[in-house]
Amino acid sequence: MSEFTVWAPEAARVRLRLPGVADHEMRPGPGGWWRVAVPGAGPGTDYAFLLGDDERARPDPRSPWQPAGVRGPSRRYDHAAFHWTDQGWTGRRLPGSIRYAVHVGTFTPEGTFDAAIGHLDHLVDLGVDLVELLPVNAFDGEHSWGYDEVSWNAPHQPYGGPDGLKRLVDAAHAKGLGMILDVAYHHVGTPGAHPPMLAPYLTEQGKGPVTLDGSHADGVRRHIIDSVLMWLRDYHVDGLRLDGLPATPGSRFLDDLAVSVESLSTHLGRPLSLTTEPDLHDPAHHALPALPTLLTGDRAAQPLSTGLLRVGATLLMTAPLTPTLFMGEEWAASTPWQRAAHGWPAGEVPDRFVPSRLDWAELDKPEHREMYDFYRRLIALRKSRPDLSDPRLSRIDVRHGNQFLVLRRGECLVAANLAGKPQRINLPGVVRSVLLATAAGVTVMRDGIELPPESAAIVAL
Repeated sequence: MSEFTVWAPEAARVRLRLPGVADHEMRPGPGGWWRVAVPGAGPGTDYAFLLGDDERARPDPRSPWQPAGVRGPSRRYDHAAFHWTDQGWTGRRLPGSIRYAVHVGTFTPEGTFDAAIGHLDHLVDLGVDLVELLPVNAFDGEHSWGYDEVSWNAPHQPYGGPDGLKRLVDAAHAKGLGMILDVAYHHVGTPGAHPPMLAPYLTEQGKGPVTLDGSHADGVRRHIIDSVLMWLRDYHVDGLRLDGLPATPGSRFLDDLAVSVESLSTHLGRPLSLTTEPDLHDPAHHALPALPTLLTGDRAAQPLSTGLLRVGATLLMTAPLTPTLFMGEEWAASTPWQRAAHGWPAGEVPDRFVPSRLDWAELDKPEHREMYDFYRRLIALRKSRPDLSDPRLSRIDVRHGNQFLVLRRGECLVAANLAGKPQRINLPGVVRSVLLATAAGVTVMRDGIELPPESAAIVAL
């Protein structure tokens, strides 16, 4: 027997619809849960729910698989059936690591999990530690930027569905890369948003943010916590970034969520990270070069000079945070990345979506290859000097003046000249050696350094 459950606390009647048979009446139970056991309805079975006497079939808000899209029926999925090869994976800790943000739909021409696997060696060569996938939850239509997902538990089918995501995570772990997912539980994307029709997920029926308060808030909280644990446990991901979670720091819900994740981490024997970042202004996530990309839809490579791009990269990689590179940033990709609020219907690719796909052939062009090689050297230096990857804010001293900036990181010092002319900068110590310079022509003096226009240098004291 296979049991089907759905949370519909305000419904008077709920039926289960399966292919080719009469609808099954479901039984109400405690907490607003409805249940029914059906023989022979194992993994691969399509199903949907009907409310009251309404004949419109609605997918499961907790659906693990939406092969026909978010408007179609849900499909049962057996997580235990996937063959993992990452049994020796011990995880990646977030603090001090380097994240690489990927939008699956525009990372490759194919826009799939499997196609992304073919570029993991590039990330290993670059030196990043963690791949961060922008939301991959199922959304309405075929193309989207990810933040209008409808099914919190189901990977988007055009990307490759549940098995495709697992293949990507498994391949990443085989190459020593951790995997983080962006998830957005603060709303349920529209159109195609069926969860609010089955239960009171939103502050206002059919619109507004997800509610964590009110008479039925426990069910919403339980759904979010179960979903978080599902991604970490069943998809072997190493962490989640919670985008815009509608909860204040120190709230009981966040405490319960953190305790649940810590308990799972202990059980699995590997570190699991959980970060809450309510908006794009958090410098610890998308900072410096990446910030213009996310706020304006344009890459930093478009409005900034090569010199300032290298200065920005240097400051990002030496700041006391967990830096995030946005895909293509490491070679100053010329392709735009222009976000939109919602997805588009299947088969309709908007004019600005296709141009946003990365052009990997740019890596063969000298100016892009030079930028890529610079990022590789910069990341390698960060990893070779513990002072540069120390995430503690208390271990940094900052001094700035007229278009210059000086960061002291233990026995390392970063000096940046943002001006369009050479500039002499006094330093708090004697320079022993120049570890990296973004441009030729750096001159070291007894009590300072002279930098070329729009350049930076990392030195050892």
